[in-house]
Amino acid sequence: MLTRSQIKNELPVPLHAGSWLCVSGIGVKRAKRAALALIKCDCRVLVSWGMVGALNPSLKPGQLFLPEAIYTESGVIYTVDKPWHIYLQRLFEANIEIALGNLMTVDRVITSVSEKNDLRIHYPVAAVDMEAGAVAEVAADHNLPFIAIKAPVDMADQKLPLWLIRSLDPWGRIVKRNLLRNILRITFSDGPLLRQLSVNFQCSQKTLAWIARKTDCLSLQSIGNIGLGVKNHKVAQDDSNPGTR
Repeated sequence: MLTRSQIKNELPVPLHAGSWLCVSGIGVKRAKRAALALIKCDCRVLVSWGMVGALNPSLKPGQLFLPEAIYTESGVIYTVDKPWHIYLQRLFEANIEIALGNLMTVDRVITSVSEKNDLRIHYPVAAVDMEAGAVAEVAADHNLPFIAIKAPVDMADQKLPLWLIRSLDPWGRIVKRNLLRNILRITFSDGPLLRQLSVNFQCSQKTLAWIARKTDCLSLQSIGNIGLGVKNHKVAQDDSNPGTR
């Protein structure tokens, strides 16, 4: 885990060696609030940490995805800090499969394969999320370095059931009353899909957890206070090398 301390969503938590963690929840607005909260903690590098949906068929769960630029639907493009990007790539490349490419940030959950295909057709991007662009914007506004550390969950040819998305709270947890409202929308074909998504999620968690531990919270403190903006702080505890999956 990034920390064993008690975490309250949307409130910055100090990690060791001067880094800070803020669990933003899902979405652009929450991510921006988290990034601004980290700025107030005197963080001098901002990191968007978490999971993404694959748009490029070559992206697979278990890989480490290091975006080179963040695209937004408003047309603004944020380039990640190159020295940090190179440093992270060299740090991990001997032990884990790394995927490079651009990341798209949108203000909604992309649930269908057709939506994924449309994004990839219109933008030169390999994956999609709902947070990185907001963190990158805050970093740019404050003239701070920005990087993103991501792991793919749903693959390019996998949909996300709408009933499942509607059953989640802003931190990705199932809300029983929401699930009951949507239970009639569940289809027989959703069973195998949910099992595969669960496997994907665990695989991606394992990758992020391994990175966090093997690098001592990324050793980012060598340059200054770091703000890790994540949308879900649950990270599997497993010290094995995730390798290539």
